[in-house]
Amino acid sequence: VVNGKIIYKGIRANPQFAAIPVVFLSSIAKKEHIKEILQLQPAGYILKPADKERILNMITQTLGK
Repeated sequence: VVNGKIIYKGIRANPQFAAIPVVFLSSIAKKEHIKEILQLQPAGYILKPADKERILNMITQTLGK
């Protein structure tokens, strides 16, 4: 099983994809997990279940940077 953290690190390791913004969408609400992911400096972290408006707002904010 491959988790999002491994995929994220793989994306960042490839110069061709390193600048692509990544937003995590996860059902894991443990503070330790969220803190660990945020230390990787993704574009965002959305906790499931997430409504369409929240996801669209995150996409808009991320692409607007």
